Amino acid sequence: MQRRELHSLFEMAEIDRSGLDFNAMLTTIQRRKWTIIAVTAAFVAYAYWHLQAQTPLYPSQATVVLDTKDDQVIDIQAVSSGLSSDYFTINTEVEILKSRRLLGRLVDDMNLVQDPDFNAVLRARQDVKPTLMMRIREFIGLPNEPRTFPDVPAEVQRNQTIDNLKRRLRVDNIDATYVFDMSISTPDRQKSADLMNRLADLYILEQLEAKFEATQAATTWLSGRVADLKIALERAEAKVEAFSATTQLISEEELELESRALKELRDRADQYIVQANETQVKLDKINEARAAQNVDLITQLLASPRVTRAARQVTAIQGDSQQARQRRTLALTNYWNEVENQLVQLRQQRERLRSQAQAAGPAVAEFESKIEQQGKDLVVLRQLMREAEASRLIYEHFLGRMKEISVQEGIQSADARVLSAAIPSRGSSYPKWGQTLMLAFVLGGMVGTGFALWRESRTSTFRSAEDLEKATGVRVLGNIPRAPIRRRRDLLNYVIKKPSSSLAESVRDLRTSLLLADMHAPPQVIVSSSSVPKEGKTTLTVLLAQNSAALGKKVLVVECDLRKRTLDAYFGGSQEQRGLISVLYGEADFADVVIRDEMAGFDILPGEESPVNAADVFSSLQFGQFVDAMREHYDFIIIDTPPVMAVPDARLIASLGDALIYSVAWDRTSRDVVRAGLHQFREVNVPMMGLALTQIDVSKASKYGYGGYGQYYKVGKGYYKN
Repeated sequence: MQRRELHSLFEMAEIDRSGLDFNAMLTTIQRRKWTIIAVTAAFVAYAYWHLQAQTPLYPSQATVVLDTKDDQVIDIQAVSSGLSSDYFTINTEVEILKSRRLLGRLVDDMNLVQDPDFNAVLRARQDVKPTLMMRIREFIGLPNEPRTFPDVPAEVQRNQTIDNLKRRLRVDNIDATYVFDMSISTPDRQKSADLMNRLADLYILEQLEAKFEATQAATTWLSGRVADLKIALERAEAKVEAFSATTQLISEEELELESRALKELRDRADQYIVQANETQVKLDKINEARAAQNVDLITQLLASPRVTRAARQVTAIQGDSQQARQRRTLALTNYWNEVENQLVQLRQQRERLRSQAQAAGPAVAEFESKIEQQGKDLVVLRQLMREAEASRLIYEHFLGRMKEISVQEGIQSADARVLSAAIPSRGSSYPKWGQTLMLAFVLGGMVGTGFALWRESRTSTFRSAEDLEKATGVRVLGNIPRAPIRRRRDLLNYVIKKPSSSLAESVRDLRTSLLLADMHAPPQVIVSSSSVPKEGKTTLTVLLAQNSAALGKKVLVVECDLRKRTLDAYFGGSQEQRGLISVLYGEADFADVVIRDEMAGFDILPGEESPVNAADVFSSLQFGQFVDAMREHYDFIIIDTPPVMAVPDARLIASLGDALIYSVAWDRTSRDVVRAGLHQFREVNVPMMGLALTQIDVSKASKYGYGGYGQYYKVGKGYYKN
């Protein structure tokens, strides 16, 4: 359970450590202020040296305004109209001002190819410095051969000059205006002004030339076009006259009348055919009625008065006498004769209508052919007349436009004018001393601060108790400063003679924290260990024993670091002296081996070389019985163990103790090593009482650790008597 709690604390500490500690950052910056100042000073010094080596440039500025109004002396449309005021047109003019064509004219006009300030080839030849070999030859009196340079084509030099000029030129449009600011910087004040004024003049001149060239080109093109159109017009009119002479044309009104007459003739022919067909149908019906002796139907179909009267005479005879029959027969004969006469007339009428319809057909066809031909001729004539009229209109338009453009050639004006001419500048624009030095100062401060924080982040050691607790999740019981002694054997003399020193007070504070950790069952067997050698664990063991003995307690220090036997350096023992191994194996009595240091007031059981492996010794039953036996005779038993990362002895010994004090050297032991060492004890469930930050350099510690030993020492140093 305790192991899981410690592991949870360890993870929480790691999470907390990942956050930013601004107080720690400020402390780091304050501690490494001289590094930051040195880096900043180096940046500023380099910037100053760089500025001293630069050639000052003097700017000159000219202002040009676009004239978007199109002033017309005469109210005719220009070939090249004035500029519009839209965003794209303004940006286009900016690009024209920076175009290679315009800058090339300026280079040629001002002969900048021969100016070393713009021609890098000439500047390189002028800035040639003698080589080391040339200086040696001059020193010994030998002549130097003239230096040769590769030939650069004139066109390449011109292009490079244009590129250099373009890099120095700046053209800006003032917001919400048609005004352009043009500026350039050169080492010569007057040259800058001359370049700007000449560039403005060339820009305006190019606008005039562009308009003049456009007008001339339009005039030349229109002249040729008008001549061609005149010839085309004459040809079109000649075609109209020739066609009119070769055809018999009538007017549109006469053609309309003839069309109406043709329609009437065609209608009459159609009517003849319809009437003939109707007569034939009537004859067919009468013949059918005649065959059926249907007098009433025949009479109705013929609708003739004579036939009707004859029919009435037949129906008027009544009676059945012979006389009446004779009269009826005579009346019927008369009736059929009248019917036959009517049929003959109908047949004649039918034939006459058919003859008339047949006779009208050729006349209609001839009339149609005549009108069709006249219509075609009229259409052709209209087309020829339209083509002639179109040619005439185009000819007149182009002729008028050519005369307008001829008038415009002498009244063209530029679309821009110089609003403010350039004048020589009083001050230089480059190098910018104030901005550069300020930038170097700020950049140097940032780089220095970043370097300081980077160096701090790369530090993997512990410099404060808070940092140690956050990284491990284990409470720090004490902060032990480095003992101000040269030899280890002087340690006890120092703390005994100076009981109010910072070293003695820190050990006393550690002892108090240790005893108060569990007031109901204070630890009796205390194990002292560390991750690696030289972390001050043996020194802490001796100091804790002396401080506990000063309270009148019976204290025993057991040296279990059998390989190093460091306690000899504190008490002056010899390597041949019997010790712990002899007691465990019964080769000597404890009373004969234990050393009593009267000045310190506690007993020491020194270590001893073992014929068997030390780990086997500490895991044996004899060692456990020895520890239990010592509990009966001493108030505190402090066991000094070897480093846990070196050998497994410390883990075996710590399992028999009541508390483990783990020493971590200040600003020396890496975090990974400390975590690994603590993990070794967690695996065997050793009760971890707390940590001790040892070997603290007081003079440096005051600069580290927000709330750590440095702050502790600052607050309490008035009470210390070192």
